[in-house]
Amino acid sequence: MADTFQLVRHEAETFDFKVGEGGPYSVPKYRCISLSEALALRGSSDNVEATAGMQAFFERHAPGCTEGLTIGDFGALVKAWVADSGMKPGESQASSA
Repeated sequence: MADTFQLVRHEAETFDFKVGEGGPYSVPKYRCISLSEALALRGSSDNVEATAGMQAFFERHAPGCTEGLTIGDFGALVKAWVADSGMKPGESQASSA
């Protein structure tokens, strides 16, 4: 009889951040979000739609964290989240390197 694979779930890890005087805030690291949420973030090739999806993700997990941000500020926040999650921009999963 073959061994049965047993998936061990790990405690969720978060990306913690502040925005100016606001916060602290936290959102789950990419590898800790649900499969359905990850698939939703893959989104569209349309930059506006993709940005809206990312903004909704951040607001769902850290309400108020994107209020008053410029697109450049938000881009820097997302870039920091991607890097903290162990990914490079454009990846859909963490690098093995």
